[in-house]
Amino acid sequence: MSLSPRPRPGRTGVARRDAFDKGWLLHLSQRLQTKLQVEELIEVYATECAPVVPFDSVAFQYTDREVSIEHGTRQPHSCAYTLLLSDHSLGVMTYTRARPFSESDAASLELLTSQIVYPLRNALLYERAVVAASRDPLTGANNRANLESTLEREVSLAQRHGGDLSLIMFDLDHFKQVNDRHGHSTGDCVLQTFTARLSQCIRSSDVLFRYGGEEFVVVLRNTDLRGAALLAERIRQVVESMRVECSGKTVPLTVSAGVATLSAGEDAARFLQRTDRALYHSKTGGRNRVTAAA
Repeated sequence: MSLSPRPRPGRTGVARRDAFDKGWLLHLSQRLQTKLQVEELIEVYATECAPVVPFDSVAFQYTDREVSIEHGTRQPHSCAYTLLLSDHSLGVMTYTRARPFSESDAASLELLTSQIVYPLRNALLYERAVVAASRDPLTGANNRANLESTLEREVSLAQRHGGDLSLIMFDLDHFKQVNDRHGHSTGDCVLQTFTARLSQCIRSSDVLFRYGGEEFVVVLRNTDLRGAALLAERIRQVVESMRVECSGKTVPLTVSAGVATLSAGEDAARFLQRTDRALYHSKTGGRNRVTAAA
């Protein structure tokens, strides 16, 4: 393990080193080892350590996984540490506060930071396993099991706090014919290409799921029926203009869509059923179209 401190020079501060006995460090280590969510781990670490070497914020960034978590309010003076474990970077921990950090503060923070390296490694490995279990291996979209848990949570939050929640369900038109004419490898390529293009069309706050073979669902927070329908229509037009190139073959593609917005008192199952029914009307109405649920 290696820590590379980069404190900014300034007025000397005094660390409360009386807290750095073996008993307290053991207490800190035990608390951190019980946390497998990175965000919760950082929160517990900040709560325990801020009284020891005062800081106003602590941030953890891990660019390999696009993890960026900050606890507290950022201030102008900072002290940062690069975390290395077996020559592998685990990211950077950055502390800030209103007054400068002294060399004594930096030494104390280095000792504290060393306590979180292994718990962070464990939490990152755990989150990697969770993500792998929640993803469709072919397209990389979230899988159906993940949709069920996510939708339950989002519906509960929307019903409790208000705010619009919408769904779009897509179905690739005549996809069976793609497999029959060109083979399943080409069909897989089409699904991957569609997923990649769809991901480019939605916001970072929207969540994409593969619902079935050629069916996909997008969960849209803070989006009303009109906004969801406009997005679905824009995606329909994008897909219609695509010419998917797979294994030297050009495959034309269109998509049907159903759109619904959560109603007061509606549960997740009913919400999904209404969206599916809207998609059914698009498919029976000629395909390559968008239908919004009443």
